[in-house]
This record gives sequence, structure tokens and C-alpha cells, in this order.
Amino acid sequence: MSTAAGSRQAAKSSHRILRCMPGDDRPTLELDARLPAPPTDLRPMLARPSDHLPIGADRLADPTWGGLRVMARLDGRSVGLLTDDHDVARRFPDIAAGLAALDLASTVLDGEIVVPGARSRVLAGAIRRGHGAIGPATLVISDLPWTAGRSLLATSLDQRRERLAGLGVAGLGLVVLQPAVGSQGVAEAVVLRGLLGIILKRADSPYLSGVRSRLWTLVRVADLGRRPPAEGTTAGGQPDGRTDIALLRTLALVEDGR
Repeated sequence: MSTAAGSRQAAKSSHRILRCMPGDDRPTLELDARLPAPPTDLRPMLARPSDHLPIGADRLADPTWGGLRVMARLDGRSVGLLTDDHDVARRFPDIAAGLAALDLASTVLDGEIVVPGARSRVLAGAIRRGHGAIGPATLVISDLPWTAGRSLLATSLDQRRERLAGLGVAGLGLVVLQPAVGSQGVAEAVVLRGLLGIILKRADSPYLSGVRSRLWTLVRVADLGRRPPAEGTTAGGQPDGRTDIALLRTLALVEDGR
């Protein structure tokens, strides 16, 4: 590019960001509202199945209801709920409206759509067969791989959770998962009805897009207690008493005997 052409391009760029306030001849800097968009090939990080749950202070215990895993892509009022490259936002209008109300720029939330009585295959079939809204539905948000135009893929899980908590996500059909820690946390999670299983996640794990990683371990509730625990693990159990996990007060729990 010639010097003159480069100067014209620079001037053109300057016109995009220099503005004058009403009644003021001095130019002021106005930031471009557009932020770097997340990559289109961003995929959920997956857990490896196991029949034992590794327990320790370095792991966070997340319950999973076996719902529909989605990547919620937000850019202001624009919302996409992507599962296997299909946008299902129109099938879950309450969730989409709640996410749009957050008005978050260039952000991706990783979550699970939970519908009472229906797990992922049932929901996928309902999406293929019908055209109307599916509900009542709740989006259980567990991770934040991208926010405000910034990648958090290399950031540790505990730091991503801290950033997620700082977003102040709230609204109809939205729940931010509060992870449990240690053996007591797993015991509390197990008593939640309708669970498919428990996912133990290393607190220092990065977000590995599309990877089924040993940093995350999934144990199905049906497998808990079937075998004696190995050293450094627990086979789970059904403790007495009630759990005080906040999720119980907000989430419509799945009733599914399969």
C-alpha cells in the first residue's frame, strides 16, 4: 500500500472513532462497540466416564441432569442456543428472552437445558418433530469460555467460575450452577432427584473445546455404590438429611426413571 493510500485509510479509520460532543468542537474518543467475536467452531468440553468419583479440594462437583448441552452465544439482544451446530433458541423462548435481557456483548455461556421428564435424546427428538416452544425449561449455566470479546479458554475453571459469578446472571429460566467441593459436596449433589450423574472437574482445568478430557470425570448416579471405592476416591452414597444447595429452590427437577 502506498504512503498516500495508507494515509487515506488511517483518516477513514479515524473518522470512525473521533466524535464531537454537541456544542463542543473538540473531538473525543468513542470506542467501537463491536468486540472480537468468539470462534464459530467453539465446542463444549466433555467429561470422561468413570465408575468412581475422584474426590479432593482441587475438584468441583457439578450435578448433571442429562439435559440438552448448549453453547449460548450472546451479543447484546442477539441470542443463539447452539447444540450440534443447530440453533434451538426459538424452541426455548423463555430462556432466549432471559439471555437477551442480560445484554452481554460477545459472550459464550456453556450450559445444559433441563426440562422436567426429558433428557437429551428426548429433547432432541422433540426438536426434530415439532415447531413450537418446549417448556418449562431451565438453562443451568456451568462455564464461561468467552466473555466481552475475550477468550477464557486458557483460564482455569475456578477463575472462569469467578468471572461467571461476576456477570450477575439472573432471570426467568436461568440458573448459574453453584459447584460443590470435596466429599461432602458430592454427597449433597447425589441427593438431588432426577440426576443423570455427577461431574468432577479439576479446578485448574482450561476449557478444551470439543475435547473429552480426563480433567473432567462423569459418574452416573446409577453406578454410584456398585463397587468399593479405590484409594483417593469415593463410591458416593445417599446421605441422610436435606441438602441446602440453592439449585433445589430454583430448578424444576427432572423426573425420569430411565
